Amino acid sequence: MDLPESLVASSEYLQIRKYQQGGLGVVCRALDRQLNREVAVKFIRNQHLQDPEAVQRFLAEAEITGRLDHPGIAPVYAHGRSAEGHPFYSMRFVEGRDLNQEIDRFYAEPIPNYDGVEFAKLLTAFVSVCNTIAFAHSRGIVHRDIKPQNIRIGRFHETIVLDWGLAVSVERESAHRIGDESTLLLANAVYGSSRSGGTPAYMSPEQLSGLAASPASDIYSLGAVLYRITTGRSTWETLPGSATLEALIEGRFATPHELQPLLPKPLEAICRKAIAQQAKDRFSTAIELASEIERFMSGQPVTCYRETPYERCGRWIRHHQAWARHIAFALVAVAIGSTLLAVATSRLAASREAERQIAEAQRNEASVAREEALLSKRRATVLAAHLAARSIATEIELRGAILREESLSPPLRKWVSDWNANPGDEAAKNAVNQWLRDRFLARVTDSLPTSTWNVQSRDGTQLGRVATRDADGSASSLGKSYRYRDYFHGLGRDLDPSSTEAAQALPHRYDVHVSTIFVSTNTSIPSVSFSTPIFNENTSLEDNEVIGILASTVHVSKLDLLRGAILVDLRKTLLDSQSYEGLVLRHRLLSSDASRRNTWYSLSSIDLEQVRDWIAVHPQRLQSLSDATDDQLLKIVDPLTLKEIEVAVAPVVLANLPDHNQVGWAVLMQP
Repeated sequence: MDLPESLVASSEYLQIRKYQQGGLGVVCRALDRQLNREVAVKFIRNQHLQDPEAVQRFLAEAEITGRLDHPGIAPVYAHGRSAEGHPFYSMRFVEGRDLNQEIDRFYAEPIPNYDGVEFAKLLTAFVSVCNTIAFAHSRGIVHRDIKPQNIRIGRFHETIVLDWGLAVSVERESAHRIGDESTLLLANAVYGSSRSGGTPAYMSPEQLSGLAASPASDIYSLGAVLYRITTGRSTWETLPGSATLEALIEGRFATPHELQPLLPKPLEAICRKAIAQQAKDRFSTAIELASEIERFMSGQPVTCYRETPYERCGRWIRHHQAWARHIAFALVAVAIGSTLLAVATSRLAASREAERQIAEAQRNEASVAREEALLSKRRATVLAAHLAARSIATEIELRGAILREESLSPPLRKWVSDWNANPGDEAAKNAVNQWLRDRFLARVTDSLPTSTWNVQSRDGTQLGRVATRDADGSASSLGKSYRYRDYFHGLGRDLDPSSTEAAQALPHRYDVHVSTIFVSTNTSIPSVSFSTPIFNENTSLEDNEVIGILASTVHVSKLDLLRGAILVDLRKTLLDSQSYEGLVLRHRLLSSDASRRNTWYSLSSIDLEQVRDWIAVHPQRLQSLSDATDDQLLKIVDPLTLKEIEVAVAPVVLANLPDHNQVGWAVLMQP
C-alpha cells in the first residue's frame, strides 16, 4: 500500500518507510525533524477512509493511547490529517521484539528451565503488562485485544502494550479504582460497545459468545497470555484440528500441567484461575493477578493454591539455600551419631519387630488395596457426574444468553404487540416468521445443535417457527395455541390442553426456562425447549409486561453426555395423555437417532424419592469439584436393564439465577 504523498513530503518527518501493516492501519518508521528522533507514524488505510466506524475506531485508538499516561503505553507525540484525508498520529518507536517471539525463543530449548533467569524475565514482563492493564481499567478502558503479539519488549526490557484499536470505554467499578484516577471520558470512543474483534485464542468465553466485554474479559485475556508463557502454546493450538469456538467457550483445551509436567503447580493454579470460564471465578483485578505472580517469584505462597507440607518445605529450601545446607549438615551429623549409638542396642529388637510388621502387612495388604481401589473409583464417578451436570448447565446458560439477546429485538416486540392487539394480523405473523429465518441463519455459527426457533404470543398462539422438515418450509403448528406447553407457562410440566388451568395459563417470566420433554407437533421427535420471555420494553424488569415467549427447541437425542451417564427429568411430564415422573431423557441403551420412542422409561417411585432426598441435602452448585469427592453413591434399579446399579447424583444447576436455577434435571453417573 502506497503512503500519502503529503505525509511523505511533510516537513515534520523524514525518511518515512513502511514498518508494519494491520487490518486498520499502517505503521511507518520516520525521523522527527524537529527533535531529531525516530518515531512511529500510524495512519488509516485507504480502504477504511469511507467507513465512519473504522475512522472512529482509529481516532479512538489515538485518543486512548495519547491520554493513558503510563510507562507501559507508548506516548503519542502528535496527530493530524494528510492532504489526502488520511488521519495519522506519531508516537514513540519501541525497538525490540514482541512477547510472542520472546516466548518462542525460551521454548526453543528441549526442556524449559522454569527456575532460570529467562523465564523470570518473561514473568516480569507479564507483571508489567498486568499493571498497565490495571491502570487502563482504573480509567474505565477495556483493551479487548490483549495477546503476545501486541506486547513489545524493548531493548532495555521495557514492556509496552500496543494496539488499542479495539479498546472501549466502560462504566468503572470501585474494585478497579486506583488512587484518585478519574474515569477517562473520550470524544471518539463508543461506550460499552459489543462489536466483535480480537484473537479467539485470547478472547474470553463471554466475548466469543457475543456478549459485551468488561474488565473481567481482559483478566481472561491476561490469563491466556500467561497460558502461552507457561506452556509455549496458545489455548487454540492445544485443540484438535476439527475443534470449533464452542471448545474454547467451554474450556476444553489442555491444562498447563498436561503440556508441561515440570511447570510449578502454584503457577499453574494462577493461570487456571485467570482463565476460569465464569467471570466471577477469575481474579477480581489485574493488580490481584500481578500480585500473585510476584508472590510466586519471591518464593511466597500464592493464595489460589494450597501447598502440601512437602511442597512448602521445597519452596523454603529453594529460597533459603544457605540455611538449608547448614541444617542438612547438622541433621546428618546428629543422624550419624544417633545411628551409631542405637545400632548396637536395637539390632535384635528391630529384627523381631520387622518380622512382626511383615506378617501384619501381608494380612492387611489385600483389604487395604481393595478399599483404596473402591475409594478411587467412587471419587472418579462423583467427579464425572458433576462434570457432566456442569457441562449441561453451561450449554443451557449459553442458549439462554442467545435467547435473551434476541428477545430484546425492537422489531420483534413491535410485531408481537401488533398481533396481541389484533389477533389474526397476518402481516405481523409473516414479519415474525421472516425475522426468525434471518436470526436462525445468523446463529448457525453458534455451534449449538438446535432444531427450531419459535415465537408464541401472549395467549399461546404460535406466530413463527423455523426450521421444519416440511418441504415447502411451512409449519402445521403456526396459528395453534400452545398455552398448555411447559415452555410457555414454565410450571415444570405440560398441562391437559382441555383443562381450565391450561386456558388460564400465562407466559412465564423466568430468565431462561427448560421445559419438560414433549413430542414435536411437526417432526414427531421427542424434544425439549429452552425459552425466555419477550417484554414490552427495552429491559426485562419485573414490572414490565410479558407479551410473548421466544423458544429454541432441541431434539433430546442431541443432548451430549459422558459415557455411562443417565439424564433424568425429576418433574412431572405429560406424554401421550400419561403422566411420568423421573423420566429418562438420555441413556446409553436409547438409540440416539430414533425419531419416536415406543416405550418411555422412568425411575421407580422409591428411586425417585432417593434422588430427590439427596438433591434436597445438596441443592447448591459446587464451587469446586473437589468438594464432591466424599459424596456417597446411591443404589437404584436401572429403568432399562432392571438391574441394581450404583450411581453418583449431580443436579443440573444454573449459575447466577437464584430464583430459577435448578432446571429439574439430574445426572446419574455409573462407575
